[in-house]
Amino acid sequence: MITPEALGEILLQTGTIQFGHFVIDGHVKKWIFNSALMPSYPELLLALGQIGQDKISTYGVDRLVCLQDSLSIAQAISLTSEIPLVYYDHHTGNPVIDFVGAYDVGHPTCLITNHTTSQDTFSQLLKDADRVGLRIINMLALYGSSPSLPESVGFSTLIDLPAIIRSLEAKGTLHASLAQSILQDMTNTL
Repeated sequence: MITPEALGEILLQTGTIQFGHFVIDGHVKKWIFNSALMPSYPELLLALGQIGQDKISTYGVDRLVCLQDSLSIAQAISLTSEIPLVYYDHHTGNPVIDFVGAYDVGHPTCLITNHTTSQDTFSQLLKDADRVGLRIINMLALYGSSPSLPESVGFSTLIDLPAIIRSLEAKGTLHASLAQSILQDMTNTL
């Protein structure tokens, strides 16, 4: 399994995690995670797929579902775990059409997201999944903190970003004051 130190270096080298001054939706952030770059780095996707496989092996799921923006990481986890994947393309309002992939009724399912999805999106996805027989019992986010979830749905993350920042600081890759500033920013945004 890849260490947080090695994963941090890969994220930094690939530009997937970036540090600086970013204005996103009117909010200033000191870091961004550009998950759109991940498909360009198969070694990164493989490492994250293996971490995901290790995590979901304890969930007791036999289906994965994701939003379209997390399709690449979900595919990596699906391939490494050999668990079928369905993606949710909420555009018609008809769950039978909006869930794309092969599935049938009664499967314990893990939702894979890039980041903690909005409460409205998650609530709608949960209702729609239930309507077509996909029972979401866990949410696995690339990074972030747990949203407000029903008691029946567990939550975990693939990447512990604060641990990665601390490892980059310890290695001297990030200056201590920048690392502390980023960690504070993450506390406010994760």
